[in-house]
Amino acid sequence: MRRVSEAEEDALQVRFKLLGEILRNADIVSLHVPLTAASRHMIGAAEARADEAQRLPDRTPAAAR
Repeated sequence: MRRVSEAEEDALQVRFKLLGEILRNADIVSLHVPLTAASRHMIGAAEARADEAQRLPDRTPAAAR
């Protein structure tokens, strides 16, 4: 698989982003990739936990913090 050039990105009106950056900034992520050995765990528990920790308000009672 190859990354497209900046000229191709311009023509498509898209920009290349690393997966971590996408997960940090997106409200919703929908992946449309073939299931292969390389894509099988593209988003796993660690990514879900990191995203959840960043987005959810701290629900721990103030007295327990």
